[in-house]
Order: sequence, then C-alpha cells, then structure tokens
Amino acid sequence: MQKTLTATVAALMLGLLGCASFPARTFTPEQTVYIDRVMKQPLEFDIPKAESVDAWARAQVFIGKYASMKLQVVADNVMETYNAPAGAGFPTVYDCFKYGYGATRLPLGDKVRMTVRCNNGCPNAFRGKTMTLGADPFALGDRNAEINAHALADFILTGQEPVVGIVAQ
Repeated sequence: MQKTLTATVAALMLGLLGCASFPARTFTPEQTVYIDRVMKQPLEFDIPKAESVDAWARAQVFIGKYASMKLQVVADNVMETYNAPAGAGFPTVYDCFKYGYGATRLPLGDKVRMTVRCNNGCPNAFRGKTMTLGADPFALGDRNAEINAHALADFILTGQEPVVGIVAQ
C-alpha cells in the first residue's frame, strides 16, 4: 500500500513538473555587454605568483557570496562547495537553478594556474525536456552555470563585481 501511494505521488509530481513555466532569461543592454566581455575569459588561466594570494581570496569571496551551496573545502589549492543537489532525495526541476562551484590553483614556478567551474544541480531526468513556454530547464541551468563560471574567472582576475542580476543563485 505504502509503495503504491509513494509511486502515485511521485508520478503526479513528475506530471505537474511538465506544467512548470521556465522562460528563457532576458538581459538588459548593460548585462549583455558584461556577459559578452566575461564569456571571453577562459576558465583556466595563469596569473603572476605574486598576485595569487589576492586572487585566491577573491575566489573565496565570490563563491561565498554567489553560490547556492555552502563552501565545503577551502584549502591552499582547492576550493569546493557542497555538490549541487542532483540525485539527493527526490530531485526536482528547481534543482536546475542551484549552483555549486569549484576552483583550483596550481603553482608553476613564477606563475599560478587557476581553474574554475560552476555546475547546476539539474537531474539528468530533466535533460532535454521542454517545459511550457518552450524552455528546457537543463539548458537554462547549464547556460546560467556557464555565465557564473566566467563571471567568477573575471572577478578573480579583475576584482570587479558582476553586473547586478547576472550571477544566477
């Protein structure tokens, strides 16, 4: 009886998710200029060793401020948030819009190689599903994570705050 009820509730919830509305994000001209600039910033880049301590501090500030997940590991060369929640409990389409980050730094003589990433918690079950208004939550979550990662890389290098409304949280 309990298994049947649980399966019925789960099927009903999945059916209701098909009614969810996820319109594509739109950006102001100022936001578009910012996105165009930061998307050119690679997610792996070298900085002078003398600047690496300040850059690493900026990474921690950005991740602490913008991540949906709390920082789990902060060490000399690795920084990770808790994983985005995909697969934990009963995942929902809303997990596509929760973001986890990772950053590493690798000393290379007189420079340091920094690598950053951002991932969303979208369950694979929602990959390629089109919700109402034609938006795929997995694709939206992926695009937001991509912008977030490039915004992090830019902040590490420049210390300039992202334009308001850009970093998805």
